[in-house]
Amino acid sequence: MEGKQLRMFLGTSLPAELHNEFNEFIRANGDLQAVKWIPEVNWHITVYFFGGITMEMLENLQSLLELGLKDVKGFELELEKIAFGPSTKSPRMLWARFRKTDEFRMLVNKIHELFLQINPEQQMRKSPLPHVTLARIKNPSNPGKINWPSNNDPKKISITELSLWRSILNSETPEYKLIRQFQLQ
Repeated sequence: MEGKQLRMFLGTSLPAELHNEFNEFIRANGDLQAVKWIPEVNWHITVYFFGGITMEMLENLQSLLELGLKDVKGFELELEKIAFGPSTKSPRMLWARFRKTDEFRMLVNKIHELFLQINPEQQMRKSPLPHVTLARIKNPSNPGKINWPSNNDPKKISITELSLWRSILNSETPEYKLIRQFQLQ
């Protein structure tokens, strides 16, 4: 690949109800010393991380997504738990995890197939897990204990739109720039 590389991902925004839920969780766990909280403006569910792509690839990707996603039906995801991840033995993040669904897996697979048309070397990540990163762990050997009420009513969100974002890495926290949105049926 030649030219400037842009870090790109496809994701979905969260409804206000979940923002409220996560802010409440952070207030209840604000004393955790081993975490660096992610700014609320960066909360999203990543559906597919493309990685570094060129401007030429970005134009082709947008066209492929527009055509490839026009017949995809929206679906729901249910918040399962807030937990350390990706591994509990040596966690690097604190995630709000959603239950995997066949619809989510099929969407990820469809996007991967589309992306292979412009980047045939792209490797498929194993078993994508829908989640929101709420914090990064500063001390994986002792992340602390989290407090999340177990009597929460199930929280479901409707996935009806996907957004293509550019991730710009800064020293403090990444900045996400919205490139384009795609409506699902």
